Amino acid sequence: FKKSILYLALKMSSNYEIMRKRLLPQALNFLSKNKNQIFPQRIFEVGACLELNPKADIGVNQTNHICGVVTHSNANFTEIKSILVTLCDMLGLKLKIEKKTFSFLGENSAKITVGGKKGFIGELSEEVEKNFGLKKPVALFEFEL
Repeated sequence: FKKSILYLALKMSSNYEIMRKRLLPQALNFLSKNKNQIFPQRIFEVGACLELNPKADIGVNQTNHICGVVTHSNANFTEIKSILVTLCDMLGLKLKIEKKTFSFLGENSAKITVGGKKGFIGELSEEVEKNFGLKKPVALFEFEL
């Protein structure tokens, strides 16, 4: 019964017909629809993400994530890291950055831990940029709050 309530709640809006594990794909979709607009573009979102968990009451765990994305001709790791460091300082959160490669990010990427919660930061890979039809470099971060 609880699972069917969750399904109905998710179906109420076309934006939530699927369960999202990360905010990033929706942010990239937004950029792809605005690639002919004025640059630089900087977008940020805080939102709920769901992950399947058969042991949970309704079959999923819900967490809140924050995602920051920057795109323009010179968007890079240093710029997005500066934004992340400032955000963490303002929120009083401890930030740890460890070099790590992710399949959807280029070589300039890292695993981040913010206030004990995990996430990632880096420059989007050229392949993913092409898949979304993006014309300029993209730097981003996402982590669980």
